[in-house]
Amino acid sequence: MVNKFLPYLMEELNCGDIGSLTKRIILQKKVYLLQKLGFNIGYTYQWYWYGPYSVALNLDSFNVNTQIESEVSISEDQNVALGFFHNLVKGNENNLRFLETAASLTFLKEQNPSYSDRELVNVLVQLKSHISVNEAEEVLTKLKQLRMV
Repeated sequence: MVNKFLPYLMEELNCGDIGSLTKRIILQKKVYLLQKLGFNIGYTYQWYWYGPYSVALNLDSFNVNTQIESEVSISEDQNVALGFFHNLVKGNENNLRFLETAASLTFLKEQNPSYSDRELVNVLVQLKSHISVNEAEEVLTKLKQLRMV
């Protein structure tokens, strides 16, 4: 059974079309970051090629019927999490590189809480050579402002 919040979130996060790999990765990163901000809908993540990845979210996303309006009510905390999320991604809503960097930094810090900022950036750049140190540092600054790392 598809998570009851997923149709709502796919609409809210502008992820209704998952026809391409890029769009599926963007959905994965958006839901991951949103969960880390407090809108937890129960997906678990593991490390994969593009950073944090949820098998269950992937399966659910293919089974969601976005044509049917989903009646869900969200709590005040979930609404606040959505606000923080929109603040985090402002200007980068569909920027795969930004979303991948933000989700990956958050995941790596959660798995390695003792990492300093420098270690975190260095590990990310080693794992993802297409991401520069400057990019990682800029995203890390935004994540720290929201106390996500």
